[in-house]
Amino acid sequence: MDHASAGAKALAVSDAKTAVEEYTKALIENPTSPDYFIQRSTAFGRLNPPRHDLALQDAEFGVLAGQKRGKRDKIQAAQQRRVVALYNLERYADAKLVLDSMKRWRPTNSKPQEMEHNMWQSKIDGKLKTKPQEATVTEYPSTSLPNERTMTNLLEKQLQNGTASNQNEKDVEVQMVDDGGKERSTTEQPSTTAPTTSTTESTPATVAPPQNFRHEWYQNNQNVIVTIYAKGVQKDKVEVDIEEDSISVTFPHPSDPSSSFNLSFDPLYALIDPSASKSQVMSTKIELTLAKAAQGQKWANIEGSAPLKKSEAAPTEDASAQAAMMSSIQQPPAPAAAPSYPTSSKTGPKNWDKLASDLTKKPKKSTPKSEKHDEDEDDSDADDAEVDDDSDFGGDAVDGFFKKLYAGADPDTKRAMMKSFTESNGTALSTNWSDVGKKKVEEVKSRDEEN
Repeated sequence: MDHASAGAKALAVSDAKTAVEEYTKALIENPTSPDYFIQRSTAFGRLNPPRHDLALQDAEFGVLAGQKRGKRDKIQAAQQRRVVALYNLERYADAKLVLDSMKRWRPTNSKPQEMEHNMWQSKIDGKLKTKPQEATVTEYPSTSLPNERTMTNLLEKQLQNGTASNQNEKDVEVQMVDDGGKERSTTEQPSTTAPTTSTTESTPATVAPPQNFRHEWYQNNQNVIVTIYAKGVQKDKVEVDIEEDSISVTFPHPSDPSSSFNLSFDPLYALIDPSASKSQVMSTKIELTLAKAAQGQKWANIEGSAPLKKSEAAPTEDASAQAAMMSSIQQPPAPAAAPSYPTSSKTGPKNWDKLASDLTKKPKKSTPKSEKHDEDEDDSDADDAEVDDDSDFGGDAVDGFFKKLYAGADPDTKRAMMKSFTESNGTALSTNWSDVGKKKVEEVKSRDEEN
């Protein structure tokens, strides 16, 4: 059994001491795992006596690790552990600030998360009524995640000095790195005495982190292009995650393989189409081409300020799909007999040729009774001759009918026509967006193919 599994098993049976030790060992093997920090934070809070200070530190590490990987769900889980730790440290205003900041990222259809939020909101508000406070934290930790080498050294030091078993915990100093690259301690104040000449294990922590890479973005009507100027990056080491509402790029730093570089935007300014997007690793840069879900939309920024609601995003009209559909309609085959086209109607297939002819036919002029017999004899030819050739939707009867139907349709009907026509490879055409909008339109097989 690996260390993470052993830690989870210990936590399930309330053996917090073993859980801390096992998750510490798991973190030594994978020092940037947000999951392991989150679980170890939980275990620290359940020790006897509890270590809420270390639980808070692990929760902050979990947030930073989640941001590094661009995983919103991991960030939310670590933020929740921050709320719990801050509350148990009696920092109620800080807990409230973090809890309130989580609300805008919570899925609207998640009842369990809503109930958990409301429970903690009630507990915190109750404490603040009797003990008013001012918040001293920001939404996210104001520190940076140490590089992997430094983090591994700190974790090994914890394990060797007994922090994982809750012994001699006051003798162990767990370090974080502030935004300037300097160390800060969570258990001791900075020393004012002159430094000694002896060297310690903390030396790697004083090494300045590798320089970040410059990046930029620009756009056109179809795409947003993000460029990271990084030389010498190995193609097989680059991890690119492109989602509808977020992107993340991670790779080992060429000058320091023990650390990694991450660039993520979550959420993006607007939705993109992952299937039409791509990434390319070159000798001097990494380039991402993100296909806009809404073609022609102008982005004011690369990153958005609020979550994007995928379920409410209306599908956009694809000009190429529309052109393909109209091109096919404008050049219909000339069947020997009027066919019955596929339809989504519950009443069965219709003879669209006849319906199109009826809609595009000119009204017949009244004729004297004496001429009625001659007219009846050539009735079928008259039908063909009386199509409105002057109509904007004229030409072939079926051609004119579908042009007229599409031109006069509302946006949902147009989307339904394009989606059904494209996905079915031209074998089906529906005007019911509420039906085709929630599923893929399958190709309609002919009777010969079915048999």
